[in-house]
Amino acid sequence: MYGDRQMIRGTRLNIVQCECYSSRHLIGIIKRNNDYDPPVMPTSACCGGDGINYPTQEAACTNGTYPLHGGYCGACSSHQDINIFNITRNNMTNIATKCGVKYVLFGKNSAIRCMNEAAALSVECTECWVENMGCDAAHCMTKCAIVRTFIIINILHVNNTKPDGSLNDCLACDEGKQNSEIYRYMWKYQSFFESNFSVLGYCGKPFIVCSGANRRRSGIMSDIDRPQDTIWKRYAC
Repeated sequence: MYGDRQMIRGTRLNIVQCECYSSRHLIGIIKRNNDYDPPVMPTSACCGGDGINYPTQEAACTNGTYPLHGGYCGACSSHQDINIFNITRNNMTNIATKCGVKYVLFGKNSAIRCMNEAAALSVECTECWVENMGCDAAHCMTKCAIVRTFIIINILHVNNTKPDGSLNDCLACDEGKQNSEIYRYMWKYQSFFESNFSVLGYCGKPFIVCSGANRRRSGIMSDIDRPQDTIWKRYAC
């Protein structure tokens, strides 16, 4: 950019889109430049320690850096945030759950303060987490309300997974992995429902686009019991 006239400014619409302007003229709505990719295997793309996306871990090493985490880089792709993910690996889900309740009861700013006090992630990373809480409030309220209420008043321990290993209903809704017959039907006709109803897996998908790093992608075992083959492993350099 050369001078203020060519400076591009914008207003965030949500965690994946910004409304951008140049010299007060609307450029348009711009989407984040990294598409969503699913939980990664060790041989797929990674975010390098230099903040650049690489097709493989070996490619990062060849370029003089190292694989920081699996998948594309995002707002949480920093040593600071990944270190906090590791420190809070056994209670981050409960932290986010309690802050999510504050989002519903008192609004976004209350949730931001809650996350800052309990987790101290970077400003950009915290924004991803809090936007995800807002998404859950909009699309998963019924499934999450009872679980979150019990957790916040500490009258019941709610497991993150069911006895069969599947996610609890709240987490399943967030990640778009529903177990009931009606949701299996909705997934069968996913394109129709996504174009007509905002209910299918929208929360987990934009969250990972925004954050880049999460615990799984950073190779961190967490309080959510995940299959080993979905947890990233660094094997190069």
